[in-house]
Amino acid sequence: MIRNDAARSEPTLGPPTGGSPEDPKFLCDRMLIRLCRWLRAAGYDTSLTGERTSDRRLLTAAVVEQRYLLTRDRKLLEHRGADSRVICLQAVRPSNQATELAQRLALDWLHAPFSRCLLCNEPLQVDPGHGAPPDSHGPFRRCPSCARCYWNGGHVRRMRAQLAVWRHAASAGMRRDDESFIL
Repeated sequence: MIRNDAARSEPTLGPPTGGSPEDPKFLCDRMLIRLCRWLRAAGYDTSLTGERTSDRRLLTAAVVEQRYLLTRDRKLLEHRGADSRVICLQAVRPSNQATELAQRLALDWLHAPFSRCLLCNEPLQVDPGHGAPPDSHGPFRRCPSCARCYWNGGHVRRMRAQLAVWRHAASAGMRRDDESFIL
């Protein structure tokens, strides 16, 4: 949440100082909603901007919350100091965006898979599986915010395989044009 006094002042931009380089936090604009969900699937703390959020508020939120601002909007780079806070991705397709981001930040797509809610970004908690389909197999996890239940189904295997492909592509410096599974 942005405090009113922070929103009025000029943000001081620079690389996020909170956390470690191995555990960066992100703020995605609405153009990157699919990438946002994949970052959450990989275990990264990733917020999504609201509709019609001004550039100044986006930059202020990134500073206050110590996040990298991910966008495809080149106009954000025109703000003073934005080049050290904003990562403007060139790629259009989510798979290419994933590889580009991983190469720029040495991002590990298998950082902490399926440890965050894909919808609201909260860290998941272990759950006994109450409310899960009868044929589902644990371990079960539940979001403490939206109460969504997660378990290891076929979708998790496919998503984990996609994360592994992106991890390999980033480490090998390759580009993936394959959109085999898009969230």
